[in-house]
Amino acid sequence: LLAHHFAEAGLTDQAINWWKRAALRSAARYNNIEAVSQFNRALALLTQLADDSSTQRREFELRIALIEPLYATSGYSGTEVEQNYARLLELGQDLGETPQLLRILWGRAGGVLVRCDFPRAHQYVGSFLELARQAGDATSVAQGVRISAMIALASGELVVARERFLE
Repeated sequence: LLAHHFAEAGLTDQAINWWKRAALRSAARYNNIEAVSQFNRALALLTQLADDSSTQRREFELRIALIEPLYATSGYSGTEVEQNYARLLELGQDLGETPQLLRILWGRAGGVLVRCDFPRAHQYVGSFLELARQAGDATSVAQGVRISAMIALASGELVVARERFLE
């Protein structure tokens, strides 16, 4: 309610903060439909602010928090989830968020994998692996190699799958 009043009064910054607060509270109570709506209201208000790094950081944080409620309302392979990850990837690259980029690329790959879109899953896992190797994150590399092998197996590429499993 406060968020709505702040928005109507033209107090955009405060309205965004209150929509975020309401969305986090809704998500904590597993009211995911309401949380998605509230996050989207906060995101819509962000367009009224200057497009600078602090606004991008706020959008990034809102979209990260939006992931779980979107999973609950749209599923891992939902269009809204894919769009959110695409925007997060842009923001994460601009902001230099390597640890979060790994999470974003992993989630994005998972969504297309659930849809059995193996070529895109392979592409996304490849990007994930490249970043994990650059970051020196051995756990993420192992995770990426395993999923890459599973994609090859599901695609009928048995020799490639075996090579990747042995990597």
